[in-house]
Amino acid sequence: MCDLCEPTISEIDKKVLEPSCGNGNFLVEILERKLKKAGKDEYKVLIALSNIYGVDIARDNLEEARNRMKNIVNAHFKGKKNSASFLMAMDAILKANICYGNMLTGRKKIFLINWIPDGNGGFELEKWNFADIEKLREETKQTDIENLAKMSEELLHPPIKIPDKPKPKPKKKPEKQATLF
Repeated sequence: MCDLCEPTISEIDKKVLEPSCGNGNFLVEILERKLKKAGKDEYKVLIALSNIYGVDIARDNLEEARNRMKNIVNAHFKGKKNSASFLMAMDAILKANICYGNMLTGRKKIFLINWIPDGNGGFELEKWNFADIEKLREETKQTDIENLAKMSEELLHPPIKIPDKPKPKPKKKPEKQATLF
């Protein structure tokens, strides 16, 4: 399933939401793909991690999903001792991004943190709820519909291009023949 979303799903700065994440099967796969792009750079790993979101109605599933993701990150660094700030940031991101909620009946009660890299090794935070996200999605959908309508019109009624007439080739002057006297 994740292959259908490539190459976007592997980019460390692209957001992915699993609305019923369970114990994290898809989250783990997505994280592994993003980690390949992030390499061993702690900040890039945090960016990758901060763009993965999961929601579930079972709290024990959430804890298992967070632990599995943490184990994937630890295995990615293969025993390298990570900085204390990295470990604290990883825990904060996982706690915020893998959250409790009911996507069928309680979307307005679910808040997500948008982690915006500040370019200095930190993040600026924005808190969004699903009402904000759905509003943004509707605005984007309207723009997409307008663009699709324009593309359809162009396909149905392509502009007619009249090819330029080829310019006549200059006639070669006959070569003068020498006359003998």
